[in-house]
Amino acid sequence: MFCNNYCPELAVQPGTQPIRVLTQFYANVFENIRNELALDYPICSEVNCIFTVHNVKVESPFVVFNRITVPYTFLSFLWCSSYHFVNSIPHEGAGGLYSSIFALRKYSVSLLHNYSEWNKNELPNPEFYHKDIDEYVGRANFANIVAINYLFYHEFAHVALEHQADVSLNRLKEMEIEADLFAIKRVINLKNEDGTIFDDDTRVSVILGLLTAFATLTMATSSMNGFGHPDPDSRLLTCIESLEIGEEDHMWLIAGWFLLQWQVEYRIDLLDIPSMEVPKKESFMIIYRNFQKWKGKFD
Repeated sequence: MFCNNYCPELAVQPGTQPIRVLTQFYANVFENIRNELALDYPICSEVNCIFTVHNVKVESPFVVFNRITVPYTFLSFLWCSSYHFVNSIPHEGAGGLYSSIFALRKYSVSLLHNYSEWNKNELPNPEFYHKDIDEYVGRANFANIVAINYLFYHEFAHVALEHQADVSLNRLKEMEIEADLFAIKRVINLKNEDGTIFDDDTRVSVILGLLTAFATLTMATSSMNGFGHPDPDSRLLTCIESLEIGEEDHMWLIAGWFLLQWQVEYRIDLLDIPSMEVPKKESFMIIYRNFQKWKGKFD
């Protein structure tokens, strides 16, 4: 039995990429965030959003003249990464699905260089899939919506904090960190539709979605260089440190697992894999320091 979420009659599902079935959700997230931020930052009420439905290689979202532009292929890349990261975490019963999980990762990375059609019959996607992976798609959808919240909060932050484009490279990187922290704080404080706070399990899923968003940034570069932005591994560290979780929280291990996924994808052997006896935060920091040493070779 298959699930098919595409409705040809709906104008809110444009284009051919399977991500089209989530377009209305994304638009709703944007609208909710704009209304929320406009209360404290009136200029945010002037911000609009456009989703560009073009079949091209991945292009990053950006904000110019109070308009946030989000390319469809970026959304496809983000959903594929969400599916890969949250479902590749080792867990019981996943063995038979790992091949499709990693095949989807390969496809998402290929979009960074050239556009190609997302094979809905062979690769997991949010539009058309077998009911057997419904749980996996649902998990990816939740992480993806958290990531979209982060994305919009981040872009709105540039407007709310009155960031300027004509500044030094160092200042550009500082502004990106400011926008990240602005977004992280608000995503962590998301609530249910009725205004109640999330239960513990949902809060854990939100944190996982946030880490997935930052892990996706690592997959976007084979050099782990952020160029005009802070390096992706450093942004992941900033994210998890800002959550103020305990040193033995499992999220440290998950964040480390996400960095190891980058090593596997780009076939970089950084060695010095931490043992299970190492405290969880230190385990992540060992992997993170490996990245700093590796990048230092090219400075």
